[in-house]
Amino acid sequence: METHNLIKLLAKDTTAPRSGWLYALLVLGGIMLAMLTMGLMLEPREDIAYAIKQPAFQGKLSIFFLFGLCMLPMMAATGKPASKLRVVLPMLPLLWLLLAASVHSLNRNWGSIAYELEWTDGLWCFLFIPIIALPAFDLFCRALRLLAPTELDHAGRIAGIAAGSWAAFAYSIACTHDNPLYLTVWYLGAILF
Repeated sequence: METHNLIKLLAKDTTAPRSGWLYALLVLGGIMLAMLTMGLMLEPREDIAYAIKQPAFQGKLSIFFLFGLCMLPMMAATGKPASKLRVVLPMLPLLWLLLAASVHSLNRNWGSIAYELEWTDGLWCFLFIPIIALPAFDLFCRALRLLAPTELDHAGRIAGIAAGSWAAFAYSIACTHDNPLYLTVWYLGAILF
């Protein structure tokens, strides 16, 4: 019997881990730690009371909240031995963002698109989102260790993307840019970094 088949056979009768509450506590702690890290490093944008009423800001928050929420079941699935991942659920918020960026960029010339990317501010996104994600990534990896992932590199990648998505959600409270093209380039680039 091959090792892969043995793992499938042994994993077939797995029940919920006894430490399920600890797993949930670590994951929630990682999300809260990302929010706390953002709060310690940065402050919410100055016009937060006005921005919270704007559809662009609401869309930005909802996209990254949904992306982070969709990554949690995927992260739990990587903790099961020999699990097959379904990446459809986390892709829905990303497809929504890509569609919004595409519609936003229609009938624009390259000069205005390059101007809208705000390169200097975008580099700050590239710096802050991974820093905010580090504490959450640590707790997510500790949570995954409670389960039984067999593909550790894949589980680590998924935990990193999940931590990055929650860090992007936290950072979006401080960021003043609500442009879908800006979010697609800088936020997704920082998450995947």
